[in-house]
Amino acid sequence: MNAYNYESNILDIKDKYNNHYILQLRGNKTLIKGSSGTGKTYVYDMIEAIKKKKLQSDYSVENIVPISELNIEQLSKYKDKLIIIDRAEFILKEEDILHINSDTSNRYLIFSRVALGLDLSPNHQGDLITENGITKIQYRFNVKGWG
Repeated sequence: MNAYNYESNILDIKDKYNNHYILQLRGNKTLIKGSSGTGKTYVYDMIEAIKKKKLQSDYSVENIVPISELNIEQLSKYKDKLIIIDRAEFILKEEDILHINSDTSNRYLIFSRVALGLDLSPNHQGDLITENGITKIQYRFNVKGWG
């Protein structure tokens, strides 16, 4: 089972503790802001551990690429992937942000505490919230015409 469905733009995954994450992304770029302890790094680390085969899972993460300071230079080589970047405010340089702003071949889930100069509608910025055992994105805005 794919953890990320490119058609529906949904990341849907459970961890070994049965915590459920259903993240409905908007468009090609979604920015998740928020304080420590909201689950941003936890989601990133879980995907990375599955990808590196350090965590047993029934989920396929082949269409997801976790980006860190160790592989940021490979950012431009991917196509048709969900690229997840944690702690983006410390990893992304100006040229990376320019690439993300012009990239129409991938989707991005970016975890950061600041906006970073991304060309991004306010409708695509949100926070992780947990309700009834499901963690999801609560978008900060939903204004018609903001894209």
